Formats: sequence, C-alpha cells, structure tokens
Amino acid sequence: MILGIILLAAFVKLSVHYHKPIVLAGAYTAVAFLLNLAISEDFLAEVLAAPVTMALMWLYFWLLDRYFESGLWWLIMIIFPVGMFILTGLMK
Repeated sequence: MILGIILLAAFVKLSVHYHKPIVLAGAYTAVAFLLNLAISEDFLAEVLAAPVTMALMWLYFWLLDRYFESGLWWLIMIIFPVGMFILTGLMK
C-alpha cells in the first residue's frame, strides 16, 4: 500500500513536467505490474488487472493534465487516488 502511494506520488511529480498522459499511464502500469508480480502469486489476476489499471491511470493523468493550472488539480490529485485505493482495498 505504501509502495503504491510512493509510486503514484513519483508519477504525479513526473506529470507536472511531462504532459503525456498515455505515456505516464503506460509506465505506471508497467512498473505496478512488475511490482505486483513480485509480491503476488496470482499471475492471471495481475494480467487481468493491468488493462484496468492502464485505463484508470490514463484517466487520472489526463485529468491532471487537463486541469493543470486550475484549483481542481489539487482536488483531482488527492481524491482520485484515495478513492482508487479504497476501492482496491474493498475488493481484496
């Protein structure tokens, strides 16, 4: 959980400087997939979760890029991951 938060914070920092949501989403998904494979025993679940992660992260980074110079940026940056981590926790 804490590793996911640190990983997401690093990618949010990258998104401030590198405004390519699809590239950031792909890189985040790849890193998260590899880390999850290292700690998980269920390969199929990780393979099925990767496209969902990619879609959600693309939406997240696109919203951050879209509202970059707005007050909504902070709201999106905080609320979206909190909701995602809560939903992920509820599914396990």
